[in-house]
Amino acid sequence: MLDYNDTISGIRRMGDTVEEYYKVVAAGGSALVLYNIKSQTRDVDYIVETGRAIDFKEKYQKIVGGEIDVSFSGLCFQVRLPDNYLDLCVDFGTFGNVRLQALGIADVIITKASRFNDRDKSDLDLCRSHIGFDDIAKRVRDYKLHPNYMNNIKRGIKEVFGYDI
Repeated sequence: MLDYNDTISGIRRMGDTVEEYYKVVAAGGSALVLYNIKSQTRDVDYIVETGRAIDFKEKYQKIVGGEIDVSFSGLCFQVRLPDNYLDLCVDFGTFGNVRLQALGIADVIITKASRFNDRDKSDLDLCRSHIGFDDIAKRVRDYKLHPNYMNNIKRGIKEVFGYDI
């Protein structure tokens, strides 16, 4: 399990070792750990904005180790993010050649709800006191998703937050 310090130290080791510049956005449980909403996560999830995602993953596994999932720019858990998602990210700093940001909380909630497995449900429950439903409902309108993903999101938000979108 990885906590805030593990997440930052992994990125720091990566940034101090690689020659290429990477800009990455923490997603899922990794973002929630950075926001101190969740104490630990079992793996790290990054959207690679600058640099090649597959290279980042291979180098991260070699340098840091552990489980890592990467997505390409604009994608999170196979969900196409709205064009302005980077505007809502929070910057956690540049560590050597790696700049670390975290996906906005509403985007974390929506992407987790799109999958909506037991771990995601637990993570969504942790988010309830950190964002208002109106903020989530407003953000969902920015997504253009396949009906299956949208149905999962609606079900997840209803189950965890108690509201219909």
